[in-house]
Amino acid sequence: MNDPPTSSEVPKGGVGLKDYACLPCRQRKVKCDRHVPCNNCRRSNGAQQCSFVPPTRGSWKRKQTKPPREGLHAKLKRYEDLLKSLGADINAEERGEVESEVDVEDTTPASHDTSEQTASTTPTAMVEPGSSGRGKDPPHFVGKNGSSKYFDSALWTELGQMHPEIDDHSESAQDEDDRNAEAEDFLFLDLVLPKKINLIEYWPNTQLLSRLKTIFLDRGDPLLKIFHIPTFWSSLDNALRSPREVSKGLEAVMLAWCFATVSILEDSECISLLGIERRQLFSHFQIATRRALTKAGFLHTSDLDTLRAYMCYLVGIRSEGLCASLFVMTGVAVRLGQTMGLHRDGIALGLSPFETEMRRRLWWHLVHLDFRAADMHGALPSLDLSICDAKYPLNLEDDELYPDMTEFQKEGEGITGITGCILRCEIIEALRKFSERPTHIRWDSIRDFDIPLTKKEAIINEIESHLETKYLRYCDPLTPYHQLIAVMVRLPVSWMRFFAHNPRPFGNGDNELPQKSLDIAFTQAIKMLEYASWMNSGMNGLGKFMWQSGTSVLWRAMLYVLIEIRHRKTGFDVDRAWHIITEALSKRPQMFEVSTPTVYRALTVWTLEVWNECSPIYTDENRLISPGTLDLMDKLRGVLALRKQTAQWKISTAHTSQAPVAEESELTGMEFPSLGLFGFDFPPLTSIASDLNGWETCEGFLDQDAGSM
Repeated sequence: MNDPPTSSEVPKGGVGLKDYACLPCRQRKVKCDRHVPCNNCRRSNGAQQCSFVPPTRGSWKRKQTKPPREGLHAKLKRYEDLLKSLGADINAEERGEVESEVDVEDTTPASHDTSEQTASTTPTAMVEPGSSGRGKDPPHFVGKNGSSKYFDSALWTELGQMHPEIDDHSESAQDEDDRNAEAEDFLFLDLVLPKKINLIEYWPNTQLLSRLKTIFLDRGDPLLKIFHIPTFWSSLDNALRSPREVSKGLEAVMLAWCFATVSILEDSECISLLGIERRQLFSHFQIATRRALTKAGFLHTSDLDTLRAYMCYLVGIRSEGLCASLFVMTGVAVRLGQTMGLHRDGIALGLSPFETEMRRRLWWHLVHLDFRAADMHGALPSLDLSICDAKYPLNLEDDELYPDMTEFQKEGEGITGITGCILRCEIIEALRKFSERPTHIRWDSIRDFDIPLTKKEAIINEIESHLETKYLRYCDPLTPYHQLIAVMVRLPVSWMRFFAHNPRPFGNGDNELPQKSLDIAFTQAIKMLEYASWMNSGMNGLGKFMWQSGTSVLWRAMLYVLIEIRHRKTGFDVDRAWHIITEALSKRPQMFEVSTPTVYRALTVWTLEVWNECSPIYTDENRLISPGTLDLMDKLRGVLALRKQTAQWKISTAHTSQAPVAEESELTGMEFPSLGLFGFDFPPLTSIASDLNGWETCEGFLDQDAGSM
């Protein structure tokens, strides 16, 4: 028989038995005798571990429907006991061993003059975190030495800035390398990297770095603006002087920046400007960037430089046509940004004006990346992007910002180096006006039948007036960057009007929409085709910005114009449309290549389909057809025949491994039976015009060449 507890074992309250089982018995799900210590723990030699921690969910005394409310001091003591049982040192703050924490709800930094922050720089549709349903524990922000952590739950800040189920980072250097290597294998499956490389050997020399800087300032920086060039360049210069003292984050961002800069060059430009083949440099810095990101532990980083490096890596791979992968990888960047609290404005976090401004730039570039990736992938942007209060970046040049600034500079008017980035923020924000839910930020929202057409027009007119007043009137037509800004204003407005007057995806069917709306949609589609064709032509110095310019709008506008030409057949707008189509396609060399992406093969088939249907009418009416258009159609017929012949040759030789491989010149005069639509099984425009599924079938390969803008 078990001995009763001694007097020293009796609880202080004088009660012989506890009202609840001990913690070990509850965990083992065995009956506890409720002595101190209990019989089970004494028999298992675990008397020292026998602790009576009150159940936290009221699982004991179930008969009490309304348990007595726990007092504040009792609750505080219980929390302290829980924290101590988890190994937390709750007295560390009193000894000065805990980093300073900023309560983002109670902080009102008097040193920052926010009077210059106009209402237009705040995304009005966004919801401030902590404004609803978050309880009494305020979010906390911890920042130190270029790293930052943001917690929506204040409890975890008391647990060493870590959720108790997450490993602490106290492992050895070898364990950390192994963990980072697992992250690399997880995200970079398509490229096997050597496990041991000396990253310093991949660093650019001073001469190459200087040339890359010139290219980046001219082509990349105006469309990225995630760096403060003066301080960034100073950091790179110091890194080359003392390579052994460079942090992992700075090393990663330097190599990733080189990778992104090389990626914006064409093959011929890379040789002429850098003296090295683009393929060689691209592979060199891609390998180095991936290894540097892995070394910096980018999947669990709190370092802003490492996040910048990852964003540069996404810029570098944007042209690889991996829409689905980019969509997922951009989501990783968004999560990293939220972990660092970028979605919270620096003013609320008590940060300096300079750091606040740089964090705004990073966050809004993340918003743009996610919006574009989601649009290309046919999905909604991350819902978490709506939970933010970060203001837009200020319309200031880099030389107007410096780390020691104590107050915000007055925002200037006109076109600056960051205007393009701010304009993209405004376009995304404008799309919210067409959706009842602020999380549904997408072009398709404009098609909503529940919004009257008059209201859509009023919204679009308001947006157009605002953008023209704020940006367009300052544009200098002789400056390439200003021309880019002008197109970035006009093209989205035309896109909005097109969606508003043609709510069906791209075809309009027969007699389903008023003729006036059809005419407006056709006119706007031609305008979009002109703007997109002009930008993709690279004329007037715009070519240097085309690395960030997608062709999504170009192909969609062209497809709709072809559909409408087939319906209209003749007219002034039809003649104008054929001229623009000729200009656009003639300047795309991929249209005339045998091996080319699907979008070019499809456009070849559809363009010839419409031309063959309409050209007899033009002949009967004795209309003058542009020689350029006739020449284009002859070239398209020739390349289409050659593609079919090449495909048939591959089919016929696939079953004979020893069959010789013919050159393309040998296939020119060969005749083959029908291919059975092998590789050319595109739905006719008639099906796309009348069937939504017909368009959805084409959506995927039209996005393969969509780019990133």
